Amino acid sequence: MQYRNTHQKCKIYNTIDKYGHLTVEELINILKDEKDDMSLSTIYRNLTILTEEKKIKKIYSNYKTMYETIKEDHYHFECLKCHNVIDIDKNKITIKINQSDIDVIKKDLFLYGICNECKNKINEEK
Repeated sequence: MQYRNTHQKCKIYNTIDKYGHLTVEELINILKDEKDDMSLSTIYRNLTILTEEKKIKKIYSNYKTMYETIKEDHYHFECLKCHNVIDIDKNKITIKINQSDIDVIKKDLFLYGICNECKNKINEEK
């Protein structure tokens, strides 16, 4: 199905693209702060449309569900302190599976740890 490129749909896509990874709540708050008077149904409808058009996708961490724009294949790292999500180039991680009875078609990896910014704050407190 072909959908129109409305102002609202473009605004939602551009906001997600600008911030990288957003929960629905974060997206709603950003749009409110920017005085964009979009109804919740408009936001949810356009998230569904953008997902169907494969312009954005949902990603799931242990802590939250977020949306991101579709870009090159990559993995994610989430800080256990600040919960920021960082994209990691898939070429920087090697995964080896020693099992001959499976064929891996897609890899979706979420790594968890402490980001450098939080690590530095912890070290300053010591």
